[in-house]
Amino acid sequence: MEKNKSIRIPDHLHNELQKHLSKTAFKDVNELSVYILQNYLEQKDKMNLTGSSPEECEEIRKRLENLGYL
Repeated sequence: MEKNKSIRIPDHLHNELQKHLSKTAFKDVNELSVYILQNYLEQKDKMNLTGSSPEECEEIRKRLENLGYL
């Protein structure tokens, strides 16, 4: 079982997350925050591995697909 840790965020950031919560399937601010942090770290890792942003990687993938390589 994975242990959880607490982080402290400013009230204004919590309020912003709370406003966006109703537009998502997440049940609370904590769940949304975990998703955002995981997504950020995954994107950062992808950028570090390729040296390109996710958008640049997608453009390259589309070009290769159009050329018949994928």
